[in-house]
Amino acid sequence: MARLNMTLDQDTLERIDRHAAATGSARAGAARALLLQALDAIEARARDEQLAADYRAGRDEIRDLLVVMEPAQTELIGDE
Repeated sequence: MARLNMTLDQDTLERIDRHAAATGSARAGAARALLLQALDAIEARARDEQLAADYRAGRDEIRDLLVVMEPAQTELIGDE
């Protein structure tokens, strides 16, 4: 396992210490767990944003396709 040295402000250190005490873990373990949770949340948000962008792009493509298809569809309806 690699080692990472960090400089933290007092408030952050106290918050990590409170979290460690509440979860019954050591400071380093609590900090590691919090970093992993934050990274997971950031990555999940990025995936959600990409999915939303892909959905929006797909919707635009469908709208463009419908503009082309709609006149043909209405012509077929008139032939029935």
